[in-house]
Amino acid sequence: MKRLTERNKNGTAMAACCGENCKYNFCCENGGFAECGDMDDIIDRLAAIEDILGDEYDLDELREMVQVKRKGRCIVLPCKKGDTVWRIVHDAAPHITKDRCTDIKYENRDIWVHLIGDRVMGGWNFGKLLFLTREEAEDALRREQD
Repeated sequence: MKRLTERNKNGTAMAACCGENCKYNFCCENGGFAECGDMDDIIDRLAAIEDILGDEYDLDELREMVQVKRKGRCIVLPCKKGDTVWRIVHDAAPHITKDRCTDIKYENRDIWVHLIGDRVMGGWNFGKLLFLTREEAEDALRREQD
């Protein structure tokens, strides 16, 4: 996605220049953006970001998370300890059962979901055998049976 802002040589943030294609012919040279159509895009994008982050966001923390993700050190867990999960059980009569995540770990480059009764399943089963909602599990079981 194209950036809508840039920084000048002093580090001050400003709207990105539209360059020769600017229909107002004054965006960057004169610093006037009141009539620039890109301002609506800039405001919409900032509002969307703030909607995602909420009111209590910390830009330093967000920057650190993005840097960690870029380095391949960020893992998004499919659930958290205490979450209800729905599991497809394949026995004589395949069915769905309600379960609970008692722990979740990242070991040996894999995610391991610990369930009630000392059952452990690989995180790769999410969307196949494990689901966060009963509806998702029912849909998957129905697709299997078709």
